Amino acid sequence: MLWAKNKQLLRRLAVLATGLAMTVSLAGCYSQEGTTFDDQLYSPTSGGAFDNTTLKTTDPRSIFVGTNYRKAFTVAEQHLGARAEIESAELYPGQLALDVISHGKLLSVGVQYSGEYGAKPGGPLSGSPTVFRLADLARDVPAELAGRIIREAHLSIGQLRYMIVTTAPGTPGLYWMVYTATPSLYFTASGARGAIEEQKGTHPAVALR
Repeated sequence: MLWAKNKQLLRRLAVLATGLAMTVSLAGCYSQEGTTFDDQLYSPTSGGAFDNTTLKTTDPRSIFVGTNYRKAFTVAEQHLGARAEIESAELYPGQLALDVISHGKLLSVGVQYSGEYGAKPGGPLSGSPTVFRLADLARDVPAELAGRIIREAHLSIGQLRYMIVTTAPGTPGLYWMVYTATPSLYFTASGARGAIEEQKGTHPAVALR
């Protein structure tokens, strides 16, 4: 299986997954050695928090549906620039969350489905992380990939939960992981049109809880 063959990727995913409970928090604490997440996301306009669990995958406003993702991506691009260096991205029905490398430090960024933008400084970097450009996340990959998985795996849109995007050592382009409501079932692909691989077993986001 892919996880067993790629220990470097698994190590990087373990850092992303530590404390991950299928939601990302910009209000919580970030550590390069391990990330603490909760359901509350920083809301810049209200000064409070946005509950990431309130918007479901089935909601017509979900960024997994149609062209809704474009709004969140456009807002991120306006604030960060197309050439911003991204270590990883997490996509939820209600939010695009980015781990950005800025001036030698981490910056946790979140853009809600409504277009609200929030950012929280992270800690200093450890080592030399592999990054990709924000522009690489353009296009309607979330909706296209979700649609293909639904058709090919005979799932409903409501069974998809979140996606993680990162680079895979030794392979070109980006690596997409799509997690479902079933802990033992998730999917991997190189993009919207890449081959979809069904993975069975306990993925890192569950194993490290």
